[in-house]
Amino acid sequence: MRFVGWHIEGFGQFLGLPHSDLGPGLVVVHGPNEAGKSTLLEFLRFVLFGRERGKRLVALGGGRLGGRVEIEVGAGSVALCERFDGEAPIVLRDGERLVGEAHLARLLGGVDRRLFQSVYSFSLADLNSLDGLGDDATRERLCAGAVAGAGRSGDEARR
Repeated sequence: MRFVGWHIEGFGQFLGLPHSDLGPGLVVVHGPNEAGKSTLLEFLRFVLFGRERGKRLVALGGGRLGGRVEIEVGAGSVALCERFDGEAPIVLRDGERLVGEAHLARLLGGVDRRLFQSVYSFSLADLNSLDGLGDDATRERLCAGAVAGAGRSGDEARR
């Protein structure tokens, strides 16, 4: 699974922001402070997993809060995941229109918000949470995220 592109209808400072043709491999988003890096990350998490409890989301520039993410799901097959605030997610794949969290979860192959955040998309704040841990503890946290997600220890994941 890899991101191919997105279209933000309205999210934070973004309005009508398309992006396509992301290359394979590691994608690093960089820019000056307040450029929207964290907002983009929150948008991707929102489309895939919905509104995080207690998180206030707004579309400052207008438009419907939400948008679409294109995901390559194997052998060149691309699925379109769409979510707007207060609505069930929609997955468009192979000519089918599937509505609901279960279809999106199946497409993501069991990757939940915690695993996604631990392994696939971390922010500077996420990295700062490792600050103060010793080398062994940091290595254990990173390994645990890759093995089990959710920051469990490797021993706990094996049990």
